[in-house]
Amino acid sequence: MGVLTMPDFREDRARLEAAARAGDEAAFARVVAETDWSRAEACDFVEAVRLALAGGAPLTARSLADAGVRAYPEHVELHKMARILAPPRVVGTSGPSQSLCENQRWLREHADEYRERWVAVREGKLVASGMTAAEIRAHLGSRNGVMVTRVF
Repeated sequence: MGVLTMPDFREDRARLEAAARAGDEAAFARVVAETDWSRAEACDFVEAVRLALAGGAPLTARSLADAGVRAYPEHVELHKMARILAPPRVVGTSGPSQSLCENQRWLREHADEYRERWVAVREGKLVASGMTAAEIRAHLGSRNGVMVTRVF
C-alpha cells in the first residue's frame, strides 16, 4: 500500500488500516468521518479509497473518491476511482418491443380459433400450433423472438 502524506495522519491511517483488516465497515466509516480531510493530499485519498475497498466499505470508498475529485479535480486516478465507484445510471429506457405488441395483438385477434391449443407467434405471425408445448418446440428451429403460449 502507498504512504499517506497528510501531516499527523499516522494515527488515522493506523485506525483505517485496522478497520479495513477487520472488515469493519462501520468502524472504517467512523474513522473517515472523524478525519480532517481538508489537508489531505491526493495520494491520501487514493490510499483511503483502496483501504475502504479492501475493508469491504464500498460506499465509503465512493464518498472518499468523490471528495478526492472535488479537492483535486485534475487528479486522473481519483477521477477513475470516482467513475468506477459511481452508482449505476440508467441511460435510456424503452417500452415493450414492437414484436411483443404484435404477438399480443395476434393472440387477441385469434384467441377463439386456437383456444386450448399451444401456439408459437413471432412478429405477429403464427409460426406453429399444437396440443402441447413439446409439439410446438419440436417444430421450431430457432426460438429467438418466438412467444410460445397456451391460448385460453
